[in-house]
Amino acid sequence: MVLLNLALWWFCRRSWRLGGCSSELLISNSRTSLFDAAISAGTGMALVSSPLLLGTPLAFMTPVSDSLIVLVLSAVFLPAPLQELGQAVSESAGASVEPALHQRCQNALAADFNNHGCSLVELAMIKLGRTFTVVAYVDPSVALLSSDVDRLRQRLNLQMQQLLQAPVLCEVIPTAEHPYSTVDNPG
Repeated sequence: MVLLNLALWWFCRRSWRLGGCSSELLISNSRTSLFDAAISAGTGMALVSSPLLLGTPLAFMTPVSDSLIVLVLSAVFLPAPLQELGQAVSESAGASVEPALHQRCQNALAADFNNHGCSLVELAMIKLGRTFTVVAYVDPSVALLSSDVDRLRQRLNLQMQQLLQAPVLCEVIPTAEHPYSTVDNPG
């Protein structure tokens, strides 16, 4: 069991590296496999060493020694896999990116859009698997043709690929208002 879990850990870790170290799901699987290997090794050691407790003051623990080892290992190791599972599920559901990364991208893009006659109103980013989806809402200071918007999108795509070092899907949406502002509905 330990060897199977270690093989699974190696395979997931290798796949994660080959995929550009960008999949939270693969790294979570690799760490969970390592956790399972530790639990299996601890249980095996408890089963092998429990007869050594016979004839000692700890003999009463012999029937439950493997369970005690699993409980101790679980208490020590379980918080990290649970947190990683939560992150992996969040990523699979299309979670937004970390605030520090979002701010770094927003700062870099705001300056570039200003150089092209647009102010960055909002930058929306989510990560789904290894792919980032990025939507830049811009307020152009001059009229834009559809070909101008396409050029801005292509430029955004190149910049985000350089910043994130991951596959990206980008869109530029010209707007005069913030996309998340509330609009009074008269009715």
